[in-house]
Amino acid sequence: MINDATPTRLSELTDALTIKRGILTQATIPHGQLPVLSVPELRTGAAAKRFVNEEALTEIHQGIAIEEDVLVSLEGAAAGEIFVVPEDFPIFVPSQQVAVIRIRDRTRIDPWFVAAFLSTESARNQMRRLARGEKVQRIPVKDLHTVTIPLLPALAQSSYGSGHRAYQRAIRAHRETAQHLESMCAASAEMNFAP
Repeated sequence: MINDATPTRLSELTDALTIKRGILTQATIPHGQLPVLSVPELRTGAAAKRFVNEEALTEIHQGIAIEEDVLVSLEGAAAGEIFVVPEDFPIFVPSQQVAVIRIRDRTRIDPWFVAAFLSTESARNQMRRLARGEKVQRIPVKDLHTVTIPLLPALAQSSYGSGHRAYQRAIRAHRETAQHLESMCAASAEMNFAP
């Protein structure tokens, strides 16, 4: 199937997708309606530290994540990590450390295929080469447009995308189970069994 691939830069797909940065930190507040989350926080289930009220989401590039948005971490050790917003996920706003790839034409591009490819070592190497900074590595959002993906026919994309979606569901279920077990252990440690 890979033989059918056409190497394509994300910049060549602007009719089918958009790439925008998450909300700027200075637009967030310590408490509010909507949690603002980074890719590492989403992957680990960490609680939000920053929030935003819906009326503050005035600019087009700032907004609530929607199902199947492909999120790319832009900063630090997590630069290049990927998270796809699954169905029925709680509402949140991506942080400024996140690039949001939103697929507008799903007949051309499967978001789960994009995520599957961006999770490969080949794509991670492309993104590492884009990173700048001595102390904290950052990937400029505009440079993500230069990342090249192997654009496959729709049926092949769907096949790879379905596999990646199943893998991500299994990882999420594993993390949720681990978190549940940790909370059970913590609760039992607090129990007083004294007579």
